[in-house]
Amino acid sequence: MTALRRFLILGEETSQAWCPDWYPLMRAARYLHVPPWDLLDKPFYWQAWALAAEQAENEAQAELARRASE
Repeated sequence: MTALRRFLILGEETSQAWCPDWYPLMRAARYLHVPPWDLLDKPFYWQAWALAAEQAENEAQAELARRASE
C-alpha cells in the first residue's frame, strides 16, 4: 500500500510509487456507485469512461478553485 499511496501523492509512477492493476477498477466502481465485481462483467469502456469523467471533474474543480482564489 505504500507504493499506491506514493503514486497517489506524486501523480506518477516511479521505482517506489506505482498503481496496482486493480486500483483503476476500484476507482471506477466507486465513481459509478457499483460493486467492483459487478463492473468486472461489463465492457472495459465503462471503466475508461468513469475514470475519464472523474478526471475531468477533478481538473475542472481545481481550475474553478484556482480562479476563485485569484
